[in-house]
Amino acid sequence: MRHFKGVARVAAVLFPVLLPCAALAQDNFHNRMERAISDFLATPAEDRKQIVLDNGSVMIPPELRADVRFGFQKRMTLSGHGVLFDIEGQRVTLSERDMTEIAEEMLGVVRAEDPEKPVLEREAEAQLKQILDRGLEMRRRGELKGPEAVLLDLELVRAMAHRLPDELRSGYLWRVDFIRDEMVRQKLVEPKLLTNFVIIVEINDWIIRWFLRTDYMRECAAAGVPVPPDFALTGTAWREQGGLSTNLLSPGAVANVWTWNVTGKRGACVALPRGTGGPGSLAGIICQSAETGNACFWDNIRRSDNQRVPWATETLVIRDLKDGSELSETCPACHKGNNVFLVSPDDPTWCKLLRGGQGGSGCSAVNGPGSAGFTLAVEAEVNTVNVPNTSIRHSRYAPYSGTPARPGWVNTEGVGCGGVCHLGSGGSFNLPPMPPSCGVDCY
Repeated sequence: MRHFKGVARVAAVLFPVLLPCAALAQDNFHNRMERAISDFLATPAEDRKQIVLDNGSVMIPPELRADVRFGFQKRMTLSGHGVLFDIEGQRVTLSERDMTEIAEEMLGVVRAEDPEKPVLEREAEAQLKQILDRGLEMRRRGELKGPEAVLLDLELVRAMAHRLPDELRSGYLWRVDFIRDEMVRQKLVEPKLLTNFVIIVEINDWIIRWFLRTDYMRECAAAGVPVPPDFALTGTAWREQGGLSTNLLSPGAVANVWTWNVTGKRGACVALPRGTGGPGSLAGIICQSAETGNACFWDNIRRSDNQRVPWATETLVIRDLKDGSELSETCPACHKGNNVFLVSPDDPTWCKLLRGGQGGSGCSAVNGPGSAGFTLAVEAEVNTVNVPNTSIRHSRYAPYSGTPARPGWVNTEGVGCGGVCHLGSGGSFNLPPMPPSCGVDCY
C-alpha cells in the first residue's frame, strides 16, 4: 500500500460518510488531508472533535472520538465478509509492514491501561499475568520474528482487551481477527500455527475459561474448581498419560487418560476418552480442587442436540457440553470416596496420577510440562469422615451439581474399607476391590 495514497484511502474507510466524494476529485485533496491529519494528531485527545479543512470542517461522531489514540492513517472499517474496501470501492490490502505497525500500535494502547485496575476475578487476573509476563518477555528478547512476532502482538492485544473501554474493545478485537485472517490469506503464516503456537493456545484457553463460560463453569470456578480448556487430541494444553488396563465400563475396550491443570493451583482435570473416538464414543471430563474438595463433571454430549461428540475428530468445546447441572446420570453413584477419581483399579496409569510419582510409591512421573500444583488428592480438611475403628479423619470430595444441588448428588459415607476410600458403593454399581488395602494405605 503506497504510503501517501494509502493514508487517504484507509482514513476514508474509517469515515466514509464524512468525506464528500466531490472533494476526493480535487487534485490537491490528498495533500490537504495529510496536513489536516497531522494537525489533528497533534491536538490534545480531549479536543479532537473535528478535522478542519480549508473549505470547511468534518465532524467526528462522539462514538468514534474515543478511538483517536490508534494511528489515524491505519484505522479500518470492515465492509463485509472479512474484506476491507475504501470509499472508492477498491479492496484495501495490508502489507506485512502495515500489519506489524497496526499490531504494535494496538499493543501500545492496551499496555497503557492501568494494570492494577480491578476488572476480573483475582484468579483470572493472576492466570493472565503469568501468560502476559511470558509473552512480553518473549517479545522483549526478540524470540519471534516476522509474522510470528505479529501473531504474538495480536494475541497479547486480545488477552488485554478486557481492560479497554467498551467502545474501544470491539474495534480492537475485530482488527485482531481481521489481521490474523489476512496473514493466512496472504500465506504469511500457516493456519496450523494459530493452534500450535503454545502461547496462543494458552490465551485462547484463558479467554474461553473467563469470558465464554456457562453458568455451571462460572459456579465451578467460584467453588475453587479448575475449569478445563476445550479438549482435542492435538492443539490443546491437555496431556496424554496413558491407557487403563481395566476399563470398568467397557471391559477390553480402549480407555485413555488425559490430564490438565493450572500451574500453581492445587487440583487437576482428568479426561477419559473411550472407544474408537467415532460416533457414539464416550468421553467424560472431571475436575477437582485439592483446596476446597469440590468436583465438577462434563460429558461429551452436546447440549444443543443431545448427541455425543466424536472425540477423535472433533473438539470437545466445554461450554457446549452437558455438565453436572443437567446430566441424566447421577455421577456420584459411582464416583465416591476421598477424591472423585477413585473408581478404577490401581493400574500403572492411575498409580502415577493418584500418587503423583512421589518417592517410594513405585509410580512413574506425570507426563507433560507445567505439572506444578497437579494432584488428584483432596488436601484440605473438608467433608471429613473417620477411618473405621480409629480416631483418624480423612477428607472426601464434594460433587458439585449447580445451585440448587440435585437430588442424589452427594458423596455418602459407608462402612468398612469403603468408609475410607469409596465411602460405600451406593447406587446400582458395585465397585470392585481396589488394592492396596484401603484401611492402611488410602490415597
